[in-house]
This record gives sequence, structure tokens and C-alpha cells, in this order.
Amino acid sequence: MSVALLHSEVFMPKWVKETVMAKERKIRNAYLSKHCEDNLFISNFKHDIEREKLLGIVNSLKTNPVMPFEVEITKDGTNYNVTKIVIRTNYNDERDISIVLRGNMIVTAWLNYKIDEHKTLDESKYIKSFSEIK
Repeated sequence: MSVALLHSEVFMPKWVKETVMAKERKIRNAYLSKHCEDNLFISNFKHDIEREKLLGIVNSLKTNPVMPFEVEITKDGTNYNVTKIVIRTNYNDERDISIVLRGNMIVTAWLNYKIDEHKTLDESKYIKSFSEIK
């Protein structure tokens, strides 16, 4: 089995985006990883996240899916499976929240100012075509 990362600014076919959004619509009873429970609800900029607000945002994906900006896929034989989703969506008037999901589990999340455009993308971490997956 091979694992690869896709990024919306590098390579992410329409069918991957559609698959992710279909998975988001199936999220029920989202829960937090141990990392989230231990680290996200402390008072600092990136992790000053309200627990119930985070859970509410993820649970709302079933009716309002969000386009992913990063997707991890695994290749098993000729099948590709989405194993991780990273989305960015509204948190409040000043900040957005990025959320990493594996199925119904919230792996981690962080806050960014809405004006932060992250011009430091390391394209070498992402595949540019499926032929790159071994």
C-alpha cells in the first residue's frame, strides 16, 4: 500500500474533491483525537479553539461540505482511498480554522487570520500526478 499527499494548488482531480465532499456528508458523531483533547483548548493564538464550536463545525459538514485543500490517499492495488482530509473554513469574523480529519476523528486543528495566505507551500511534499504513486 502506498500513501500520497495531494494539494489543491498542486494537483487534485475533480473526482478526489467530489469523493472528499461525499465523505464529509457522511460524518456523524465526530470525535477528538487524544492530541486534540490534550492540546487544542489552551489559550494561545493557534489553539484558542472552543471545543463545542469545533465539533459543531465538523458535524455541520454533513449539510455544508467544504472543499479540501489537502488530501491524503492510499493506493492498494488499483484502488485509491481517501484517508485524510484537511479543510479551511470560517471560525469567526477574524479567523479561519483548518481541520485535519481521518474519518469521523478530528486529528488536529489550528486558527489563522483570514488575511493569512500562506505563501510558503512546499510543493515537493505533494504528488503532481497519480503516476508518481509507487
